[in-house]
Formats: sequence, C-alpha cells, structure tokens
Amino acid sequence: MNIVRLLRQGSMPYLYTALTLGTASGLLLTFLVQMIHRAITGAPPDPVRFIGYYMLIWLAYLVCTTISTLATSGMAHKSLYQLRLWVTDHILKVSYRSTEGRTSEYFPVLTEDLQTISNTIYRVPQISTAIATIIGCVGYMFYLSWSLTLMILFALVIIYITMTTLGRWAQQNARLARTQYDKIYHFFEDLLYGLKELKLNPVLRDHYRQTLFPPLIREHQRLKLRENILFNFSIRSIEILFFPALGVLVYTIFVYGLTTPAAFTGVLTVLLFMLSPMASAANFVSEYKAMQVSLQRVNALEDHVISNVEWDFEQEPIPVPGEENSRMTAADGSGKSPEKVATEEDGLNSDRSGSGLTEVSGRPSAAASASVPILQLDDIRLSYTRDNGETNFVLGPLSLEIPANRITFIVGDNGSGKSTLAKVVTGLYAPDQGSIRYRGIRIKPQYLEDYRARFSSVFSDFHLFRELPDGAYNLDALPHWLEVTGLSKQVQLQGNILQHRRLSQGQRERLALAIACSYESEIILLDEIASNQDADFKVKIYHEILPALREDGRTVIAISHDDRFFHMADNLIHFRDGKIINTTA
Repeated sequence: MNIVRLLRQGSMPYLYTALTLGTASGLLLTFLVQMIHRAITGAPPDPVRFIGYYMLIWLAYLVCTTISTLATSGMAHKSLYQLRLWVTDHILKVSYRSTEGRTSEYFPVLTEDLQTISNTIYRVPQISTAIATIIGCVGYMFYLSWSLTLMILFALVIIYITMTTLGRWAQQNARLARTQYDKIYHFFEDLLYGLKELKLNPVLRDHYRQTLFPPLIREHQRLKLRENILFNFSIRSIEILFFPALGVLVYTIFVYGLTTPAAFTGVLTVLLFMLSPMASAANFVSEYKAMQVSLQRVNALEDHVISNVEWDFEQEPIPVPGEENSRMTAADGSGKSPEKVATEEDGLNSDRSGSGLTEVSGRPSAAASASVPILQLDDIRLSYTRDNGETNFVLGPLSLEIPANRITFIVGDNGSGKSTLAKVVTGLYAPDQGSIRYRGIRIKPQYLEDYRARFSSVFSDFHLFRELPDGAYNLDALPHWLEVTGLSKQVQLQGNILQHRRLSQGQRERLALAIACSYESEIILLDEIASNQDADFKVKIYHEILPALREDGRTVIAISHDDRFFHMADNLIHFRDGKIINTTA
C-alpha cells in the first residue's frame, strides 16, 4: 500500500479538486506578491484600482483555499474510512489461528499508525498550495533576474540534499523507535492485565518496574530523541542554511556584478515570501517520511492478513438433505435465507413433511439423524510449531463421533489438547490432515461459514460484547437465561444493549453462558464453564442447565475437569498428550 493507492481509496474527484484548487491558491498568492512588488518598486499605481484588484484576487484565493480544504477533508476522511474498513474486513477474513496471540502487534497499527497516516493526509491542500506558491515565485524570480535565480536554486538544491539526508537518518531511527514501541505495548499489557499479580508479588513488581521497563523506555526515548532532533534539523535546514547562502549572494553581487541591486531587492522580496511555503514543504517531507514508516507497518499487516485469508470465494450452505438452512445469508448481502437444499443422489425429498425432520427451536431433532452422528472427525492431526520450525505439540491422529442431542464431555489433564480439539471441532483451526463431517457431509472450505454458524460457544478466553444485534441472538430468550444463571438483577437488556455493573469473573462466565444459550445453535461448546463458579452453581450447570439444553434439542460438548459430574455425560472422551485414550458411553 502506498500514498497514491490510499488516496485513491477515497474519491478521485475530491483529490483532483483539492490539487487543482490548491495549485490555483498558490499561483494567486504569487500574483499578490507580484502586485505588491511592482507597486513598491515601479510607478505608483492608482490606489483605488490597486486595492480593488488586490482584494478581488484575495477573494479568489480565499474561495480556492476553502474549497480545496473542504475537498481534502472529504477525501482524507473517506480514504481513512476505506482503510479502516479494509483492515476490519481482512481481519475478519483471516484465519483465527494466524491471529491468535498477536493482538499486541495489531493494536499499534490500528491506533498510532492510522493516526499518523491521517495527520499527513490532512496536509495535502496546504502542501499543494505551498508547492504552487514556490513554483510561481521561482517563475517570477526568473523574470526579475535569471542569473541570480539560478544561483538561488543551486543553493536550494544543496539545502534539499542536506534536508533529505537528515530526514533519511531520522526515518531510520523512527523505524527502530516504532519497533521499540511494540515492546512497550507488550509491557503495558502485562502491567494492566497482570496488575493483581504485580501487587501481590513485590519481587515480580520490582523486576518489571526496575529491571524490565527502564531499558525499554530509555531505548525508545533515545531513538525518538534522535529522530526528533534529526527531523527538526531537517525541517529547519532551510532557515539555517538560507542566510549563509544569502550572504554569499550579496558578496557575488558586489564583487562580480552579476545583477543590479534593484533586481536583487525584488528577488530577495520574493524569496523571503517563499520561506514560509518552503518551511511547510520541508515539514511535510518529514511528516511524509514518518507516514512511510506507518505505511510499512500497515503493509506488514496487509501481507500477513492476505497470506492467511481463509477463503476468497463465495460461501455456500451445507447441503443437508431436507433442511431449510435459516442460518446462512445470501451471498449478495440481502439477508434472505437460501432455498432448501436437496440432491437426487441423497434420495430424500426436500419437503420437510416428507423428510422425517421435526424442528425444536429452529434445530433438527434427534429423530432427524438417529443413525448419523452430528459430528465425525476422521484421522484428524494438527501440530504446533515454534518459529524455529520445531514441533512442540501434536494433536492426533484421532477419529471420533459426537452423537446429536447428547451431552459429550471431553476430559483430560491440562495441556492434553482438549481446547485445541474444541477449536478444530468448531472450525476455528484447520487441521493439518483429516476431515470433519457434519451429519455425514464432509465440510469443504465453501461450507465453513455455515458450519461455524451452527455452534455457540464459551471458550476459556471468551469476550463479552455489549451490543447484541437481533438475529445474531434470540433476544426474547435472553432474559430467561439471565434468570437461569442468576443475573437478572445484575444485567439488564435495554433494546439490544447489555447494561450491567462491574461483574466478577464468575458472573462474567455466567453472562457468557446465558448469551451462548440464547443463540439458537444446534451445538453448544463450553470450555471449563464451571471453573470459576461456586459449588451450588456448578451443580446447577451440570444437573439443570446442560440437561435443559439437551432437552431443547441441542448437542452439548463440554470440556471439564469436574470428575464429580462425569456421570451427567452421555459420552465421555478421555484425552492424554493429544490422543484419545478411551471413550465411554
């Protein structure tokens, strides 16, 4: 991604308007300088005519500047709007496994880098005006004295080389400082999320405060200081080097007689007027270099996202014979449900009345597929590898069946692969080998979105959303589940917004359970849902809530360590070291 592509994401008419009118503004300013210079050095003008023409040109400049600023603001906002949409859409399309644990890399890009890009884009009308002013002034200076103007341009080239060299060194430090900022972000994550542990462990706290943090912040400060010093000298190189160059010009005039004092006075007047536009241009160059660093970070995110996109083709509903898929929306975004799917090779009538399917809360009942498990995993294998390529954990190979409308417990020691299996089962992880079947149908990549939509879940690292759109959840059923989980007084549903005071971790788990239950899914997966619950509510989960979900036609998959409640499962799958060691019905 570069600046031109970014601006094109906005509106090209906005861009052309801003550049055209910004250029016109600069030329009009040059014309005003020319009028002032001629009025001072030439024959005295008619005062009324002079002020009339002068104010007319100024009004034209004001109109061009105003429209240019408005056009650029619209272009910049639209460009950044499209950029943020692009980032959001591609993060949603990227595989979950490739982004897991990388939030500290994403947040600085989505906040600081996008803001840096935004600040630079807003300067486009100012810089276009400055460049046009410089070009117009140089043209007028050539008219006054071409020899003197060539000498000035030679001096400006030297100043520009100096400025760009300093800017390049500053950019190198900016790039290093930006990398150091990621490490500081990691530190603040530990500080905020681990504050309890830091409060309770003075040695750990002192290590983070005295040993770890100071070198990070000192190195970042050192790099930012060098960056700022170099950038400031780069920006001020025009002011610093301009006056020595001016002294040399004066010397050459008196010694070699290259031009007349009158011409020099005119050129000097125009040149002094050029200082402000040249300073703006130099400042923009430094900002542009800082923006290039941010664009490189966005490019790195773009490369990572594009290389890990799950699919770039149209998703389809799973062709379950006789089922009207109410979950998969049309590909055109209309929100309409696709037609019922049936194939001749399945030999089943697509009419619901003749298919043997009955429906409970929008889900097929147990009678729908008594002989076919709802999920089958065939020869599944998945491995974790470190950055050096070393494999440190392998799940499988394993095969298992999960019956419909039953409670299945997945049990085992910590690190045995239970949560990894849960992510494979829900389609969040793509296995390295093997296949998953839903009601006997192999899940192909084009079915993945519909397949995932058949699950609701509460993982151990769940996230609570404050806004719950109608259609994503059954908001009419949510108050019932808030009552069941004992949160009806602590949590209120106002429209589709959840309002609640600060909840404990156990209460947050209950709220996540209530939300998951209100999602009309066929399968509900619960990862250690009772880990932070008191003894009485644990009993309620295993003896009341899970059986109620089963009676409602759900298939329940629960990861658990609570061996006191294993008898509540219809099926028990024991895990050890990524393998199934036994299955009990």
